[in-house]
Amino acid sequence: MNEGETFIRPLFPSDLEQLKALHEACFPIQYEKHYFQNAVHGRAGMRSWAAIHPCRTSGDAEEARSQNQVVGFVIARVNSAWDLTPEEHVGLGLAPTDGTHLLYILTFGVHEKWRRRGLGDQLVQALVGYSRLNGLRCIYLHTLDQNEAAQRFYRHAGFVAKLEIPRYYSLAASSAWTDTDHAAILYALDVDVKDPRLPPQSNARPLRSVECVSSTRLPGLLPPSLWRAAFLRLGMSILRTLRVDPAQAKLNLVRLFSRQQSRAP
Repeated sequence: MNEGETFIRPLFPSDLEQLKALHEACFPIQYEKHYFQNAVHGRAGMRSWAAIHPCRTSGDAEEARSQNQVVGFVIARVNSAWDLTPEEHVGLGLAPTDGTHLLYILTFGVHEKWRRRGLGDQLVQALVGYSRLNGLRCIYLHTLDQNEAAQRFYRHAGFVAKLEIPRYYSLAASSAWTDTDHAAILYALDVDVKDPRLPPQSNARPLRSVECVSSTRLPGLLPPSLWRAAFLRLGMSILRTLRVDPAQAKLNLVRLFSRQQSRAP
């Protein structure tokens, strides 16, 4: 790496204040302090990377690290297929019981002065590399339907629009957007974890809308495996509140669901 060349590395706890400042500059929404703490410490399943511009200094290595400038970041979280919403199951074509793990992009930003220099692509490659090494078969995210710049970037990076989810965001009206409820576009990038030498593959299925799908397939919108998962999650939530033994509760719920399915016409 040449002196002064920007590079990608994991976020460190010492990046906390710079991360917060850059995050606030990129997003109009304020995030809780624990979000940034989890990001820099790798807690709550979070995995994060930073684009670093090294500042020239005549001091020692520790002083040089302290003066490095965070000019971009990506914060992601490892999810399982079980964690997906029914809409995400439809868009990504996954069942909650298949054991797949994915990487979900929470927030992604590059300093305005450092855009269009390839830093965003480098951050995406950090996500892809981590996914391949850890067997995560897909990287996905939601973006505002009116955020055309973000959508252009993700399409350029190889992501594919999978699903439109109406009324996903609720934002205060501004001069740019008069409506307060906005749709989200679910984007995904399939990762080939079999051979790390191969580039990621994208499943270019056409964009679908939840409203369009539900209007034509209701009540059979989801396959039985997804209805079963939703039934189990709701039942487990209720039984945890009642402090029932989780293992026995899940077994009873599975038996109940199976009996109901066998009675269905």
